[in-house]
Amino acid sequence: MAYGEPTDRFNRERRRVSGLAATLLIIVSAYAVLLSLSAQGSPPGVGTRTDALLMSGLLAAVSCAGIVATARPSQCMGLLSPGRRSELPPGLPENPEGTPSFPLVAHHCSCGRFDNHTLRFADRAWCAGCLGMAAGGACGVGLAVALGAGLLFLDGTADLATALLGAAASAAGLAQLYRPSSPRMHAAANLAFVLGAALLAALLSTHGIAAGVFGLLAALALVGLRIEMSRWRHLSVYAGCPWEGACRGASALAAARPETRR
Repeated sequence: MAYGEPTDRFNRERRRVSGLAATLLIIVSAYAVLLSLSAQGSPPGVGTRTDALLMSGLLAAVSCAGIVATARPSQCMGLLSPGRRSELPPGLPENPEGTPSFPLVAHHCSCGRFDNHTLRFADRAWCAGCLGMAAGGACGVGLAVALGAGLLFLDGTADLATALLGAAASAAGLAQLYRPSSPRMHAAANLAFVLGAALLAALLSTHGIAAGVFGLLAALALVGLRIEMSRWRHLSVYAGCPWEGACRGASALAAARPETRR
């Protein structure tokens, strides 16, 4: 990373990625609503139960993989880091002894600049965003079970309402991420975003295998874009930090995004 580089570039990249996420969310939501409208007056369950069972297994597998990923800090998606590493270099006025200060929490440190990203309880620092995503993944597993059990084969009105609910949940989560918020709101926003994407994917799976695969791929893309938004936000925070040249968290993040080092 080019230390001292203005943060506007990182913020511009984050806005670009969030714009892509918003566009994709509009597309998949509109598709789900159109399918629901076209199914008005038709018997519940346009897709076959066999297709739904297949998509249920895929949705459950993807959701479980997401939960496991959030528990692995080495993959930059962790909930917590078990060790403590020094975030301030030795010999500088604010830290003359070079003593350990802030623990690294997954893909960012737990210093004051990341207060709205970090939850603290049970004597540990937890990544608020990853905690919300893990909760969203757990909801995805629940939706997969409901899909496999045939509980999401709804009539036209309920199908439409569910599509609108999924779109609204993801939109609310995405909108909340545009402004600073408390750690709890940060976690809730990620939960709403992932839950809405999973709900849309599960609902589309009741309309056939093609719609289900599209919904699942769109949900994966939305989560990927959300992670990319987070990375660019972290880069903008690190770029304005007086310890950016020595912060191991910033160095690790820059190494994960080598194209940012110009």
